[in-house]
Amino acid sequence: MAISDITRNLEPGMSGSDVTELQNWLISQGYQIPAGATGYYGEQTKNAVAQWQSASGIDTAGYPGYFGPRSKSFINQQITSPTYSPDISSPIPEAYTPPVATDTSSDATAQTYDTGDETLNGILNNFSEIISNLEASGQKINPNIAITPEVAQRFINQASAEVDPYYKSQFESIKGDLQTNLNELAAAYDREKASSEAKFRENLGLQTEKEATAGTVFSGGRTRRLGDLTSATERELAGLSTEAVQKARTLGTTAEQTIGSSALTGLTSPNIGVYSPSTTGRGSYTTSQIRSLYTPTGGVVGSEERAQTLAKRTMEDYLRSKYLEEQGL
Repeated sequence: MAISDITRNLEPGMSGSDVTELQNWLISQGYQIPAGATGYYGEQTKNAVAQWQSASGIDTAGYPGYFGPRSKSFINQQITSPTYSPDISSPIPEAYTPPVATDTSSDATAQTYDTGDETLNGILNNFSEIISNLEASGQKINPNIAITPEVAQRFINQASAEVDPYYKSQFESIKGDLQTNLNELAAAYDREKASSEAKFRENLGLQTEKEATAGTVFSGGRTRRLGDLTSATERELAGLSTEAVQKARTLGTTAEQTIGSSALTGLTSPNIGVYSPSTTGRGSYTTSQIRSLYTPTGGVVGSEERAQTLAKRTMEDYLRSKYLEEQGL
């Protein structure tokens, strides 16, 4: 694939061979992507694209770092220009394929680590297994290779620095939207309650006036008719509160399943009142219960949370392979 063959619009969070090609091209043009061409569009790639767009005078329409139609058109025009001459002084790294451990009959045994951190253990134990297999196959190993928790932690930190900012922004955006939607839902419920209460008072006033005109103010029929009005209003109020809570639950559950329970920490769910009608005086609504619109389920790992973990593991694998290459493996 060449840079001119990229057809997708690329943005942070995406991955694929076209992302790798874009990264290779940016590196060849002198733009810095410290982690290299990983195939993952993270903050480093976004920054490199934004720098190239700025240097090339490309109008990003307020979205620097987004590789869309304008950026692709600019590159295609440059490539078809007779004066175009790409800078090929920087080597283009090949896509990384993680080494696969193979069985061996050798007595070489991989060291097992237990640092108390599952991620750290995974990197260290994988390191150890790779070297053990290489030794078992008779390959000479650089004795100065340092497989330490400090080295593995460096990979974890670097992967987090590359991947986490994008997902943090996504999580905060989704959480913020949920907070706004819940607040608007509560406000709409209060407006509907106020409208219903005004209607109840109006109906109660009309009923009282009608009873007075008919001379039935103290009759048993009046009591029954007021009971019918109260029952109908109670059903209406119950429907309003149930609908509001169900809408909030749908919004909250969707957000929680996307970004996970932990990302919803600090969410302030508004409360709504559950009301009962009273025919005393001119009529009014009294609060019989207070309900929270939405309470997170808790313990949910969101789909984007899993994608973040996978992206960091992919980056850690790449950094590990690069380190092994630098050490002569």
